[in-house]
Amino acid sequence: HTIAAQVARLLEQARLDTESKVKTELKGIYEAMASMDGRLDQLLANLDGIEPPAEAPLDAEHVGQLLSKIEQQWGQEIRTLKEELHQTILAHNHNADLIKQHKDTIDALRERCARMQGGGSARTAADIQAQLSRLDALPKQQQTQRKMEPLFERLAALERKVAAAA
Repeated sequence: HTIAAQVARLLEQARLDTESKVKTELKGIYEAMASMDGRLDQLLANLDGIEPPAEAPLDAEHVGQLLSKIEQQWGQEIRTLKEELHQTILAHNHNADLIKQHKDTIDALRERCARMQGGGSARTAADIQAQLSRLDALPKQQQTQRKMEPLFERLAALERKVAAAA
């Protein structure tokens, strides 16, 4: 498999994963809205089935307070759904940016390889693969070196103490 094929496969997998996550989020939102709709239908059916009380009807102020409470609850639910959708969109956009960045890097590497091949420096695929492996290992080596620095500092301090004691 070529590097381009591997990257293309990874990019396609990232796209499919992102689409799957968005579908899952939207499904959850749809289910929540369907559940609320069902509860409203049930409430309306219950209200239709209630016999009007023999006592005086609710006053307008009390009905206004109840409606205000319901509006607040619905407003909060809608705000929550909007926030979740916004987070999903941000995640999708971030993934799209990463995919574009990877594609640009691949294009730059392809162009560089083409220049190297066209420039008379006949490098083999194995040479290029070895160079890519070295470049890939470089951050790992740097991270390992950073982790080892405190150990080397302690070792140097111990050596100084031993030298001072001798």
